[in-house]
Amino acid sequence: MSKLIAHEYMKELIYHDMALKNIPAEGLEILSLNRVLNEEERVSDAVLILKLAKRLKADAAAYSEYEKMFSFPSFYEEVISFAKQLALWNLDADTLPAADENERQLREIVRQALQLELPEKNTAAHLEESVQKAVGEKIKAVQGFENSYFHYTVLKKMADAGMETIDCADAKPVKTLRRHALSTRTEIESCAQYICRNSRPCNVVLCSPADQMPVLRQVFERYGIPFSYTAQKKNAAIGAVYETLVQFAVYRDRDHLLDAFAAQAFPYRCDDDLLDFLNQVLTDIHAPDHAEDYKAAYEQAQSEKYDPEKALKRDPVSVYTKLEERASAYFAKIQSSIDSLCTAENPQERLIRAYNVLTRSALTANSDEMAAGRSLLSALQDCIDLIESDEDALFFARMTHGAGVSSHKLVTDFCTVTDLSHPVLPSENTYVLGCNGKSYPGFAPLSGVFDETYAARVKGFPSLDERQKAYLEQLKWIGHSCKGELIYSYATNDYQGREQIPAFELESISTDSQRWELDYYDEKRSYDHDLSKESAKDLFVRTDENGSPYVSGSISSVESWFKCPYRYFLASGLYVRKPQKPDLS
Repeated sequence: MSKLIAHEYMKELIYHDMALKNIPAEGLEILSLNRVLNEEERVSDAVLILKLAKRLKADAAAYSEYEKMFSFPSFYEEVISFAKQLALWNLDADTLPAADENERQLREIVRQALQLELPEKNTAAHLEESVQKAVGEKIKAVQGFENSYFHYTVLKKMADAGMETIDCADAKPVKTLRRHALSTRTEIESCAQYICRNSRPCNVVLCSPADQMPVLRQVFERYGIPFSYTAQKKNAAIGAVYETLVQFAVYRDRDHLLDAFAAQAFPYRCDDDLLDFLNQVLTDIHAPDHAEDYKAAYEQAQSEKYDPEKALKRDPVSVYTKLEERASAYFAKIQSSIDSLCTAENPQERLIRAYNVLTRSALTANSDEMAAGRSLLSALQDCIDLIESDEDALFFARMTHGAGVSSHKLVTDFCTVTDLSHPVLPSENTYVLGCNGKSYPGFAPLSGVFDETYAARVKGFPSLDERQKAYLEQLKWIGHSCKGELIYSYATNDYQGREQIPAFELESISTDSQRWELDYYDEKRSYDHDLSKESAKDLFVRTDENGSPYVSGSISSVESWFKCPYRYFLASGLYVRKPQKPDLS
């Protein structure tokens, strides 16, 4: 059995390439580098965060400088991430700076994190053995892109020890060009037209995938360009929905029930107008029942007045009664879910019942939301034994709020969309889009609590220069990702019209940049209107008490109607408003 070290997203690309080249894949096993270095079962990050939170909160008075940050899961994520890096480099908390009270407390916080069961400790302790074992088993490594400098150095060490490395990006472009466009959208649209004109297989590298991918998806679908993608990150709503259910299960009050309604957390949808109504009239967690009181109060106030709306059932009492009936029907549908959350006897049961309600949500019909839901379930199974109080349950729910999913999909080998840190197999052409000074080459220095200034004072921690050189060294895969044209492109302005500077690195490629060719297809419209004296008379001519005609309306309103009757009626004629909800005042 042969083994390969490769990133998860590359599995499909490798198997597909082997199939095209008629190479048998029987017995091939593709492993991650983490699996090779540490075969022990990995500890869930959610477990580590929850354990660290318990430790720090139990002695919060000792960390007065950071005590207010203990409510935020993102703070623990940052601490644990840095502690893992220290563990990989065999550094302990004593190597951290402690020039003032703030840094001394931060050092003790990291010390607490290093005392957790971090798999990285085992990785560092058995690194030499793991490297020799991998080389002895004749495992091969596929050249990828390592965002972790530690993993980059490990692969270098394996290669020096004799491990065979397969470089997928091994082509050489015939020519390298620069292009520019006025905005990101015109840049992507120009690229799409260029792809359609030459009809050659290509790679598209996005420098800012979060901003560019939604636009690219729209444009490529409009032009009928099929594409695969190596990495796409999406925010999932299911984590925020789960948080509202847990909060309601803990507090069991009106406000948190309305939050759950607004998040559409229950199996049946709460319409917007019904939600507006419930926000006005709901006083507890039960369906409103004030129709008779409202009817009596209204009849007493309107006893001597004639209301023509009653015959059409549009009077406030009728509107209110209909909304209350809809509210009662909605509560009847979800009452079993509400009762299930309200009768949970302990924090663990509240989390489990909230998840059970979540499984019946309409969100689960979406594949991305379903994937996020499975991750949530895995974290819940890992952490459930650590939940001892309602505070723990609420903290766990906050951890799930920003849940996201990352996916990759091989649809076609005609066009592969990727980003700077996900190398792909060579194609005919490669287009690198969004190469402005902010996004390309895209190296991100450390920031936050443990920024570059802090890391530079940690003895034994890799320097900024070392990490940046490793990043740029790996980025060279783009220069070997195609056999034909390699085009670096950027937008000269953002959507607000502000100038964007091209990346300095493009100067070494070419000093001459040509504007993308873009064809516009504007449909010519006719704005002629059939205006008549009769319609003008009906709109603007009135008669006074003596029967004399006069023009009612300003000159600007007459001009507005003359230029565009449709626009005039939207502004001055229709007066469309949302119906006002009745209240009990």
